[in-house]
Parts: sequence; C-alpha cells; structure tokens
Amino acid sequence: MLSAICIIVPTVTFTLYVKYNNLLSADDRNDESNKKKPRIDITVPLLIPSSVLGIRTLMDIDVTGWVNLVLWSAGLLAVILLALFIFTKEYKRRKAVAELIVFIALYFAPSTVLQINVLYDYSDPVVYTTELLDKDISSGKGKTYYNTVEMEDGSQKELKVSPEFYNMQEVGDSVTVVESDGLLGIGYVYIDEG
Repeated sequence: MLSAICIIVPTVTFTLYVKYNNLLSADDRNDESNKKKPRIDITVPLLIPSSVLGIRTLMDIDVTGWVNLVLWSAGLLAVILLALFIFTKEYKRRKAVAELIVFIALYFAPSTVLQINVLYDYSDPVVYTTELLDKDISSGKGKTYYNTVEMEDGSQKELKVSPEFYNMQEVGDSVTVVESDGLLGIGYVYIDEG
C-alpha cells in the first residue's frame, strides 16, 4: 500500500504540473515577475514520496535482472523528461527546476519500475531449498542483515533478511529461496521467511 501511494502521489503531482504549469511551480521561490499570481509549490509531494519509495526499494528488493531494469528505467525517465521539456516552461526561467525534476526522476524511475515489477508479478516463481552458506550484518548507522545462499545456477548471492529471521538461522541450515521473473521481466530473488 505504501509503495502504491508513493508511486501515485508524485505521478499525479507531475501530471498536474505538466497540465497546469502556469499555476504550479517546482521551485519554492515565487517568481518576481509574477507577484500577482503566486504559484503553488509542488516540491514536497514530488520529493518526499519519491524518496520514501527509493529507500523502500533499496531495502526490500534484491534484483537479478539488471539489464531489463536499466531499459525500463531509461524508458520511464525519457517519458518524464520529454514531458518536462516539451510541455512546461518553468525550467527555461529557472535551471534549478530542471535539476530538481531530473534528480527526482533519476531515483523515482527505477524505484517505480522495480515496485511495479514486484507488486504486480503473478508469474510462477522458482522455489527451491538451499543451504545457508554465511551470515553478515552491514556496518553503519542502519543495520542490514544478509544471508548468503547458493542460487539455482550455482552462484552465491547475499540476500536481505529481517533481523528476526537472521537470528533464527545458523550457517548450514536449509532456507527456501524464491526466484521470480517479475511482471516486467526484471528478475528478483528473496528468501522465504515464512
């Protein structure tokens, strides 16, 4: 639900910005030449949900299909930038507007593509049991817990797990790995913690 909201809010906001560019602004400073008609700033509804979506995507999804991710993300990024440069005029007056939209689009596009790929994936996944080879905790302010497993193709991969699951498992235990192609053909993998 959170992912859907974080996709919908910036999408609707950007669509309204393109349609009503003379009323909405992607820059929080009012235009000196337009003091009679102050414009509504859309920075927050673009930036906050896009940031939350990006963080959630980084924390939740382990990608195996990088080529398709790059292709889909580049396509969505191109659509966003074409809409910005063709249908709006504000970026011509303020370069910061173009920089802000490009910055947001650079992480909104791959995050949105990945979330849609996973949330609406109804394909039959490949499910198999494998041995837990290693455990690791990332260092830093926020801890991320990883279990290293052998994939079906014989390669080893570190997969994110919850702290509770991490603490329940020992090296050598059997774990269930789920690999899926995703709705958009962007492969992803996770350990079934259920």
